[in-house]
Amino acid sequence: MTSQIILLDLDDPLYPYAPCNHVGLPAAHGVLQRVCPDLDLARFLTMHDEARSHWAQALAGSAASHHRVLFFKRIVECCVAEGRLGAFDPALVLDVDEAYWCAFLAHMQGHPDMESVLESLGRSSRLALVTNQVAEVQLRKIRELGIARFFDAIVTSEEAGAEKPDARIYLEALDRLDGRAEHAWMIGDSAADISGAGACGIRTIHTSEYVKSSRPIEADYTVEHLGEVLAICTSDA
Repeated sequence: MTSQIILLDLDDPLYPYAPCNHVGLPAAHGVLQRVCPDLDLARFLTMHDEARSHWAQALAGSAASHHRVLFFKRIVECCVAEGRLGAFDPALVLDVDEAYWCAFLAHMQGHPDMESVLESLGRSSRLALVTNQVAEVQLRKIRELGIARFFDAIVTSEEAGAEKPDARIYLEALDRLDGRAEHAWMIGDSAADISGAGACGIRTIHTSEYVKSSRPIEADYTVEHLGEVLAICTSDA
């Protein structure tokens, strides 16, 4: 009998990203404000959004486009250009980045049913995390959540060389588990998660619990609670 494969996104199906980011950014700003006392939070957030947009375009399709340290490096460079800092300081960039992640990770709370759902899915299926980001960042999140034991494979876009919705990241996960698309599910919160998997012939479940999309996401199923995936996946196992 062919083993069923379940691919899961990390951010937002398994824990809420927004609250963590909401505490991480002020923490990062606090470190930078020590040497740039006139840099208020509103300006910092604007600079952050501009840096994020810049790298999303310049590094489109690569894991590095999400790398927070690049955002903070650009912000520090901007502070130098605006005369808030006398010179660029690599140590400052790393301190700002570490402050962000310390606050982010300390605030992480897995979905209340995360472990029970993963354990139940793992009884009848092989599981893989399939996530856009650099490996170092996602591994820190996985360690904080304590969920590595549930997965037979962890695939980041950095190591796959492609981001969702590119087919290569899904095919990499299937290859690691010796699985086939017709025997697989993808569980994710974003249009990229769902559209890319669907194009590969993978059945899809859209989770809308933590992120509400402004546009319809065409998935095989849409659920409002993580626990609802059990009835869908286990009925076909």
